[in-house]
Amino acid sequence: MTHLPMLLVLAAVSGDPQPAPSLQPGRSVGPAVVLDHCANATANATATLIANDDDDMLNSGTAAYANQSCNRFIADFNVAATADPADKHGTDTFDLMGGITATTWQSNKTVCESAKVSVSVYKKGVGAATFAKLTSANYTGVWHEGGLFKMCVMEKTSGTNPPEGTPNASGTETYRVAVRATQNNVAVPVSARIAFEIVPW
Repeated sequence: MTHLPMLLVLAAVSGDPQPAPSLQPGRSVGPAVVLDHCANATANATATLIANDDDDMLNSGTAAYANQSCNRFIADFNVAATADPADKHGTDTFDLMGGITATTWQSNKTVCESAKVSVSVYKKGVGAATFAKLTSANYTGVWHEGGLFKMCVMEKTSGTNPPEGTPNASGTETYRVAVRATQNNVAVPVSARIAFEIVPW
């Protein structure tokens, strides 16, 4: 009994390998939640599509939108339940779109081929508190040249084109267009638009 304390000390400093600590399994917390800054941000500009209103357009004015958390110009379009086009040839279906404000890319091959546009569309339905994403797409400028024409066309490289919609008789709904555009990898001013489809004469 008198030697037991010394034996314990020797065992503690003998350098014998100690058993590795057992690994405790981690607790699963599910996939990481990715916040959509464009869905939750405050709109940069707002317009309301009302009765006898063919279309509304909102412009960023500058490229300052590229410095905010969403990195896009956010345009909210409220669509009233009574919205309809003033043009008698219009239909009850409206389109949503976004693009570059300046038109230089349309006629200049070099600028055309450097142009890139990203557009996402969200919707806040009647009674909804948050926006839900509907579509998102990326476009790039492609130069087309023939015997009688030269033109730039923004062609989709990924995603789904902005949707069509119709007014909801139950109340006002809000459509959000989040758009970003660059030329030569530099952000440029953009526009967002909502417009009723007009049937040609």
